Amino acid sequence: IIVIVCAQMGGSVKAPLTGQQGSTGNHGSSVAKVGQSITVTGNGNLKAVVRLASARVHGAPKDASIGSPPANGEYVVADVTISGVSGQYDFNPLYFNYVTATSHSYTSLDGNAAMAGFDPSLSAGTLSAGDRTGGFVTFDVPKGAGAEIQLTDPLGSVIGTWKLS
Repeated sequence: IIVIVCAQMGGSVKAPLTGQQGSTGNHGSSVAKVGQSITVTGNGNLKAVVRLASARVHGAPKDASIGSPPANGEYVVADVTISGVSGQYDFNPLYFNYVTATSHSYTSLDGNAAMAGFDPSLSAGTLSAGDRTGGFVTFDVPKGAGAEIQLTDPLGSVIGTWKLS
């Protein structure tokens, strides 16, 4: 896992990153509702727009004949789109965390999330101005545990949050 994250960072970390949308949350991070976008800004004229279009709950993998059932209770599948506005923005599904009401955090590597089969999955890479990407980020979480999905920078600092209802 560390190799993947470090390879994606590729020496191009442009910290600190900040998010803007709606009200301000912890440590100046941005707070939005599902369906809204968060604008990420940083050094080097970096500006990108990250949108959580939806976060849907599934009790089983997409295809039960090849996927694994959720180990922790249920899958939450986040539909994410990212658009580069200026500069370069490094993106990765590991920059998204599902945080429960009791503050327990899950990534797309926890439980059976990687074997749930909800495609297309969000990949990792770098967006330049005018580029756009998207995909699903799947979380394997306890039933009814939802509170929020967080967007972090490559070092794990929260730069944006979408409140789940």
